[in-house]
Amino acid sequence: MSSVFFAPLPALFHGLLLPVALTIGFSDFRRYRIDRLALGLALGLGFCFVAARSADAGLTGHAVLVALLQAGGRGSVIFAFFWVVNLAYGAWRGRTGIASGDLVLFTVAGVWLPLDAYPVFVLVASLGALTATILRNKRRGKKLLARTYVPFGGFLAVSLWLTVISTGFS
Repeated sequence: MSSVFFAPLPALFHGLLLPVALTIGFSDFRRYRIDRLALGLALGLGFCFVAARSADAGLTGHAVLVALLQAGGRGSVIFAFFWVVNLAYGAWRGRTGIASGDLVLFTVAGVWLPLDAYPVFVLVASLGALTATILRNKRRGKKLLARTYVPFGGFLAVSLWLTVISTGFS
């Protein structure tokens, strides 16, 4: 059996994720809104990736369906977790901290990634966003405040793409 890392169909869907991730990033950086079509494409590509990866691993029929259901379940649980975190933050601070597009991106990542890769995904996105925000504010002569808006979606999208590479499509 060939290496899963070089499997043609999973690699194809992963490759198609890059322009979608860049579209998400550009729309979030420019308009502070994530393009809904791009979110839908990322989600759909995630399910295609899971099915292709499962089939490449030798799974058939029922087992592929189980893998798709597990991916959907992972995404749903992650959405619920971050939704509750956002509600708690809103109750504490009086405003939301996670935009709706970012919540959907967390869900999309739950479909694409195994749970053990999820902390790496969040860490890479967070460090990228924090570094970029500090540099942007320093260049503009502004202080970094708790209420500083960060277009986090672009960092989540690119982090997803990088994290899928780092997992070796496993």
